[in-house]
Amino acid sequence: MIEARLATKNDLIELENNLRRDMRELEYRIIIKLGGLMAVSIAVVATLVKLL
Repeated sequence: MIEARLATKNDLIELENNLRRDMRELEYRIIIKLGGLMAVSIAVVATLVKLL
């Protein structure tokens, strides 16, 4: 029963690799969303400049 709760070095390495992969995916998502927001904000500013 106790052995089931212990983490081996390989378990920790695998966990670290999974966390790094997940963080990289989140970083890519944030970059894509920020890029979209930048494009929209530039379009809004350009439209306002044309109107005013």
